[in-house]
Amino acid sequence: MLAACSVGVNGGSSSTSKSDDTVSFAGKTVTLIAPFAAGGSADVLARLTAAQLSDFLPGKPTVVVKNMDGGAGSVGLNYVANLQPANGLTLGFFGAGMATRYIAKTTGFDALPDQPLIGGFPQGLVQPVRADLGTDIPTLQKSAKPLRIAETSAGGTGSLAATVGNGLLGIPIKQIYGFSGGGADAATSMLSNETDAAQTADTSYDQTFRPYVKDGKFNALFQTGVMNDQQQIVRSALAPDVPTILEQYQKLHNGAMPTGELWDTYQIAANLNTSNYVLAARKGTPANLMSTIQTAFNNMVKSDGWKTLTQSKLTVPLAATDAATATKSWNAFLNSSPEQVTLFKKYSGLK
Repeated sequence: MLAACSVGVNGGSSSTSKSDDTVSFAGKTVTLIAPFAAGGSADVLARLTAAQLSDFLPGKPTVVVKNMDGGAGSVGLNYVANLQPANGLTLGFFGAGMATRYIAKTTGFDALPDQPLIGGFPQGLVQPVRADLGTDIPTLQKSAKPLRIAETSAGGTGSLAATVGNGLLGIPIKQIYGFSGGGADAATSMLSNETDAAQTADTSYDQTFRPYVKDGKFNALFQTGVMNDQQQIVRSALAPDVPTILEQYQKLHNGAMPTGELWDTYQIAANLNTSNYVLAARKGTPANLMSTIQTAFNNMVKSDGWKTLTQSKLTVPLAATDAATATKSWNAFLNSSPEQVTLFKKYSGLK
């Protein structure tokens, strides 16, 4: 049993039930809540999980996805945390953007740390730009017009990555909000010259933007990358050909390491990217159910079927983190120091 099987993100017990009770989901339906619109990263991850999880849960239940968009994820969080029983049949996919809103004390996210985690998925962010603008950063630095970046909303990880990444590289930007999580409308706006660039998750980059890169319409300027076990920022497996912000910075500064507020903020965000999306149950879910679901998740993401499915939908098999790793990553972020919270609010656009 994983050490985190009966512990919420902030250490709250999920139940006092015995962990050796027999568990069966036969004849039941497990609902995965994606708290954002269809097409975004949470939706993609939820549907990939739904396609495989049943095979690894005892009794092979039906597993379905329900999109509950609204409140930057708070509607879906409230549904899982407050409106459904703690019986393991309603699980939620929660994202790093929700975590930034929790630490900023945004209304609607108070319950986030109390939900016990099942596992997580690493995810970086990529910034594609129109090909006619090129990828020469000194040229972009000197542009008379700021780079217009299509994003979902202020306060999200995309907004944070845009501010921090372009700030470290000295590129002036103008953030334009209101685009969907999947990125199709952002790509359309770039093609019509309404915007110059976009911030997109690596899953959305792989599905929506990479074809335009191959066609020569867009270039990939940088990615945030993810933190590995050695606390090094490395390229996402879904964007292995895209340099990280750190790589681009060092190219500009003869290998020197960045310093200052922007760099400090970037490192914290890159660490959270190791479990950018987490799958969680409701607080109070019995320990035996948590252990069973966590084991099923771990077996699923290690299976040949998962590797085949995710590689067929993406370009490489999708990696995942177990409950203990995801909990450690989220604990570190949700318990950020006041100084770290100030940095995130400053650079993500949260008030």
